[in-house]
Amino acid sequence: MMKYRCSIPNAYTEQEDATQAAAFQQEILWLRKTDRILTGSTKLTVKNYRSKEKIIAQSNIETEAIQIDFGHVKRISKNYNEFVINVKATDYHEVCHLLFTRVDVHDHRFKENKQIVNILEDSRIECLFISMYPTAAMYFKHLMLRYLNVNYDVMLLTWGRRIYLPEKIVKRSVELFAEVYGTEVTQKVQALIDKYLFTHDFESQMQITVELAKLIGHPINNDS
Repeated sequence: MMKYRCSIPNAYTEQEDATQAAAFQQEILWLRKTDRILTGSTKLTVKNYRSKEKIIAQSNIETEAIQIDFGHVKRISKNYNEFVINVKATDYHEVCHLLFTRVDVHDHRFKENKQIVNILEDSRIECLFISMYPTAAMYFKHLMLRYLNVNYDVMLLTWGRRIYLPEKIVKRSVELFAEVYGTEVTQKVQALIDKYLFTHDFESQMQITVELAKLIGHPINNDS
């Protein structure tokens, strides 16, 4: 699930929901067709929604469903061309989850370190998707830069995405992280993130997550 935080009003009324769904029907149909090709699923659905939890998109592996707040994506876009880029990036990220994420949400380690798992998993699945579809990097970069809030914890978001993020942003995030945690811890965290990127079984992923959480020692201070 995409975790870029943003200010989103309360859910649509029933009438507004129907209006919005009709307004973006062309984009929804196009994305559904594309996503079914990418995933090989004939049942995958794409729907418009407004989340009370301030998450612009989410996916459900069991139902093969992707939900996107098209209205919000439109509001953050300067024009229609940017809207298309942003909505593609949002959709492709959720496709990544359907293709690659297999998390046991009932595992206590996941519950205790959910935010870290989400951050690491988001980086991992985007890198996997880019390895299959290199042009997707442009879309992820565009949306990531739209929401990225550079502070001392942001290296957790940028390091695993350094294959497509600007080098100066990654470098600055590392500097800020090292100022707080020190060089040794920073290098250990970087190594764990790199290890997670190439780890695809849940048990090993949780071991990495727990180890990283111990190194950081407090909740992540980032709303991106």
